[in-house]
Amino acid sequence: MEKESVIRNCQIRKGDDEMAKLKMDNRRMVYHGIIRAFTVLMVFFLQIGFIWNLFVYVQMYAMELYFALELLSITCVFALVNEDDSNRQFWIILILAFPGFGFILYFMWGSKRSNSRMNRRIRQIEANMKANLIQDPVIADEFAKIHPNKVQIARYLERDGFSIYKNTKMKYYPSGESMNEDFLQDLKNAKKFIFLEYYIIYDGEWWKQILEILEQKVKEGVEVLLLVDDFGCLFMDARLLKKELTEKGIKMVAYGPIDKRITSLSFNYRNHQKITVIDGNIGYTGGINLAD
Repeated sequence: MEKESVIRNCQIRKGDDEMAKLKMDNRRMVYHGIIRAFTVLMVFFLQIGFIWNLFVYVQMYAMELYFALELLSITCVFALVNEDDSNRQFWIILILAFPGFGFILYFMWGSKRSNSRMNRRIRQIEANMKANLIQDPVIADEFAKIHPNKVQIARYLERDGFSIYKNTKMKYYPSGESMNEDFLQDLKNAKKFIFLEYYIIYDGEWWKQILEILEQKVKEGVEVLLLVDDFGCLFMDARLLKKELTEKGIKMVAYGPIDKRITSLSFNYRNHQKITVIDGNIGYTGGINLAD
């Protein structure tokens, strides 16, 4: 009797310790989230101050800067003509319409270092992906007969790695609530892998339901990978979240860490995609994040 009482007390104490640890982790996560948000806010105000000072400086040397930007804009347009970029027409029109202002926008958000290590790696990954996404010519011919006016756009998508398929189904969900039941059930039915890519994760009922299922699927041998935007998880500590998920067997990567890119212009390049792929047969996409 005394032995059973001691065991129960140990179990209660262990449960209390786990609950206290969980509360401490949640407090730490909220604390780090507030610090991260404050840091981003400070940098934002510094950027505003920099832009204001730049505006004052431009007024002092307006004529010289105008001719310099005109020259740079013309050079940039010639470079863009030979650039293999799907957005080049947009930038050419913008730069020609607003030579100075358009060039500044292109310099901040449009230019890409094509020879950077990251871009070389992206091109290699895309090449490997396209090599495995071979268009079935029978389906392409069938599509051309059914939709002759859409052949051109289909070929354009194929060149970018989006092949045409048949025997597929699509279901539209007008809200997250309407998708809830199907989404959770498809996660439960996963047999091989679950890939998730989202902008925002926030600790709430929706995420808790998903996390509980993902944890169970890992125990069943299902591979679970998660890619999330670090800025989208601003009020959660991505490092603590990654540690928690790793302990559960879930592999997570945070895109664009705030602490590494906060002083870079590429800080504004965020991953807003919301995609779930289950066993390569079911996919979810749209505007719904993993947050209430």
